[in-house]
Amino acid sequence: LFSHLARANPEQSKAPNREFTPPKLQKVHEIAEYINNNFQEDMTLDSLSRQFYVSKYYLCRIFKDITGFTVNDYIHAHRVCKARQLLQQCEDSITKIAQDVGYSSDTQFGKKFKEATGLSPLQYRKGSDDERNTIAPDVRFP
Repeated sequence: LFSHLARANPEQSKAPNREFTPPKLQKVHEIAEYINNNFQEDMTLDSLSRQFYVSKYYLCRIFKDITGFTVNDYIHAHRVCKARQLLQQCEDSITKIAQDVGYSSDTQFGKKFKEATGLSPLQYRKGSDDERNTIAPDVRFP
């Protein structure tokens, strides 16, 4: 997902020019893998920092430095990517899809989805393949 997001957001994914030591890279890789495999669960900076034995401030800094994304933006990006797949591939309700990808609120899901794609989940589902293909390959975040 790192490389996919970097292609979708080349200006955002440029991390500051800092030296990334193998332990830092390994820690960010572990955190990203955990997010990728558990995105549907409720995740907070506090819970991630406890899970990986780092302060939330250090977690935020190294994750942003290495990926160019905040932890929360990365979580939302992964959720929106999965939601896009589900909206195209199944007939589940938007509420169920929102819950399946980790949102407890339809409102928050709709807001994050629209920020990323420019369309509401319903507009995205009803859109033609041509319309969906005009959206960035995955997501757009400020």
